[in-house]
Amino acid sequence: MVERLAELGIALDVDAILRPSQDDSAKAAGRPWIARALVEAGVVASTGEAFDKFLKRGKPGFVSRVGPSPSDVFEQIHAADGIASFAHPGLIGRDDLIPAFAAAGLDALEAHHSKHSPEDTIRYLSFARHHGLAVSGGSDYHGDPSHDAGGPGSVSLPPLLFHELKVRCATRRATASRASTSTSS
Repeated sequence: MVERLAELGIALDVDAILRPSQDDSAKAAGRPWIARALVEAGVVASTGEAFDKFLKRGKPGFVSRVGPSPSDVFEQIHAADGIASFAHPGLIGRDDLIPAFAAAGLDALEAHHSKHSPEDTIRYLSFARHHGLAVSGGSDYHGDPSHDAGGPGSVSLPPLLFHELKVRCATRRATASRASTSTSS
């Protein structure tokens, strides 16, 4: 993405962008980091503007992710005792992916999100029920107040949905534990 932006005459320091992830392996570099670099360089006024002008799909700085298949990703998440949730589908705009992801091992769908409209939330609650998925939620806070004004904890799940998500997680862990016990015998 930095190379693509350089072709547009926007010079960013890739080493400075990646430094936090090199200093702390718990941090993963991503598009929000490039958006913040664009703000710091004075190219845009906010990270939202960076995404709107350069980093969203179809914009000049966008580069598609290349990596493992969804089923491989879900398998890795499950191997780490996690549950796989499709984050903010209303912002991604690829509802067509949900059925295949559900068939490949997706556990949950983020219906409650700070930038989902009430109609989006209803639609994704329906998608989750239809595909047998749990429901997740979040603010999408990335440590940058300009990325989302809500901040951590500004979006929560209704208690019943939170309970269902916890049960899904416990069931996933119990299933993984039985599978690893039976293969090691």
